[in-house]
Amino acid sequence: MNVVMIVFVLSAGFALFCTLMLVALPLLAAESEDMGRLRQVVEARSAIAKFHAPRLQDTVAGWTSTLSRRFGLQRNKQATEKLEAAGLRTPIQMDSFLAVQWIAPLAGLFAGSFVRGNPLLACVAFAAAGYLLPDIWLRRRIRRHKDRIRRSLPDALDLLNICVEAGLGLDQAMLRVSDELALSHPELYLELQRVQLEQRIGGGRIEAWKRFAERSGTEEVQSFVGMLTQSERFGTPISRALTRFADDLRLQRKQRAEEAAAKTKVKIVFPLVFFIFPCLFLVLLAPAILSLYGVLKDIQ
Repeated sequence: MNVVMIVFVLSAGFALFCTLMLVALPLLAAESEDMGRLRQVVEARSAIAKFHAPRLQDTVAGWTSTLSRRFGLQRNKQATEKLEAAGLRTPIQMDSFLAVQWIAPLAGLFAGSFVRGNPLLACVAFAAAGYLLPDIWLRRRIRRHKDRIRRSLPDALDLLNICVEAGLGLDQAMLRVSDELALSHPELYLELQRVQLEQRIGGGRIEAWKRFAERSGTEEVQSFVGMLTQSERFGTPISRALTRFADDLRLQRKQRAEEAAAKTKVKIVFPLVFFIFPCLFLVLLAPAILSLYGVLKDIQ
């Protein structure tokens, strides 16, 4: 039996073992009836869905949820917080990412068994890549989601200030601003909608905003929540604080843009030295070198 066949048999046995363990997990850790009913209610009432999903998406969501319950792929608190920080909050998105985390290493291990040169090393490399790539993609998604919320916050504060000065209360102004930002800034819109829903089910205003600051993980949102907390506690005018805070955010955004522009001067040195200058020297000096070579050849 050659090495390829040994690696293939090992990968198939490992995949079969993982499948059997996934089938046995629901039997080992079955949830109670109360927890099952609560989970069904929470999954049936998605907190941030604006439009009804098409039929194909509903079908895929049902399949994913059924397979997750069948194989015991339950989401822990830390994974749920990371997915929410990345903007993945629907059950189909969470279950799909969890399924990819389980399938990707097995797929990498199976694909590495077909490499002829060094199948053992290829299996290890592909399995490691399948294990790390979902987490790398999730971290990039979280960073991009935070950047979009950070960029959209000054515009939202301007609209909020206009609504407050027009006579609306803070909660009504938040609801109106979230509706206005649905198309231009969907990430912030979903966060504001979730804050409103948490307040409707009985949560306090400050607690809902603090949870929003924890989910976002951005310094600007945390400062904004701190400003709202102080205004709520001491009774200071909210419109003046919103104007000052929006101006500070725009100044910070301008400073970040200037910093990024200043860094490009250093970053462009390496492409110039290694890619542009050699081509430029080749174009400018090649005719002179060829002419000099012809002259020297005629002299000899």
